[in-house]
Amino acid sequence: MPRNAFPALYFLLAALLLQCEPTFAAPNAVDIELQAVFFIRTLIYEHNTGAQTQKSIKLAIVHQAEPLAVEELIHTFSTASTNGIKGKPVEVVAIPFNKISDLRERISALSIDAVYIDKSANEALSSILQVTRALQTPSFASSLDMVKKGASLGVYLVDARPRLIINLRAAQLENIVLPAGVLRVSTLIK
Repeated sequence: MPRNAFPALYFLLAALLLQCEPTFAAPNAVDIELQAVFFIRTLIYEHNTGAQTQKSIKLAIVHQAEPLAVEELIHTFSTASTNGIKGKPVEVVAIPFNKISDLRERISALSIDAVYIDKSANEALSSILQVTRALQTPSFASSLDMVKKGASLGVYLVDARPRLIINLRAAQLENIVLPAGVLRVSTLIK
């Protein structure tokens, strides 16, 4: 191949790459539908979920996203929970995060049983966790990084298979009680 052909090949390669859709998902990210299924199944096994409520299990999606994105999340979690949890129907609500006091008030007033923290609320994670710990409400994060930073539960891929990850210290602070069998098949952060 002639020496002057290399710059032309680089230019062609660069042009092709610019036409490709960029993907910025973490390499071990799990799609939202699968996260929702894991979240619901984990709550089925969690000992304290629904113990205080008579009528329904209430899940909150805490976010800082646009309304359309939130509606999609509500639909996804509602679809994943159509069979209920522990014989009780599931209600899914969205709570935008603005400040700690507002979040605490909404979770208390709505009698929320568990919280899913959307990736849009990543910057507010430590504030959200202050509330979930104070109210002993299980937190399920949308990324592995959020679980490493203190959320109790999440899902990530290991060898292309979804796996529950549990932050043991955070789970203890939120009073999460899971059976030994769930702990054995999960990745634990101590």
